[in-house]
Amino acid sequence: MKSPLLILALLFSSIFSLSAQTRLGTVPRSINRADNPYYALDSILLGEEYSNTYMGVAMITKNALGGSAACLRSNYDSARKRYELVYLVYNHDRKGREKVKTYRCTIPSETFLELSVLITNAVYASAPGSIVFGADGVFYEFLSGESISAVCWWPSLQSDSNCGRLVSLFQKLQNAVRDNDSESIEELRPEIKSLTEVFEKLRAPIED
Repeated sequence: MKSPLLILALLFSSIFSLSAQTRLGTVPRSINRADNPYYALDSILLGEEYSNTYMGVAMITKNALGGSAACLRSNYDSARKRYELVYLVYNHDRKGREKVKTYRCTIPSETFLELSVLITNAVYASAPGSIVFGADGVFYEFLSGESISAVCWWPSLQSDSNCGRLVSLFQKLQNAVRDNDSESIEELRPEIKSLTEVFEKLRAPIED
């Protein structure tokens, strides 16, 4: 039979884990600036293309132990007047040389805007110090513009939580972009709108 103290500890742990995944955890940093510790990876995955995209948003996936990384970000090609999602996969070959594979998929301007609104709400609803990280796992960092960022972490990430749904959505978007499947992206718009409503409600108490 479990002791009352152990039961309380397990209950507190489960409540904390659920609470931590309701909001992303705020990350104060400057994107694409040489004086930030992420500059090397930012310049590869984001670069000037992201900096020049109005209302640009992104999700960067990183392993806590380093190595490979990935990024799904929005882009507006002003020359072609084309909205798109860009998916980049970064790793090293056997000789240690950096490799980046890039995929692109055109999307309607309405979908571009909906994704921008979703991530902006999710990031601005984040809470400082809400995530406790371990030494291993995967980090999912969401960016809105160049100076606002928030993160969640697996293995504490729960699939049915707000943040779990957000990561799952972006993983499906990554797969669709990799396959150049714009139809599948459009099928995800109801989930984009649903999650936007969730994070909008989380923002309300902060703004009042």
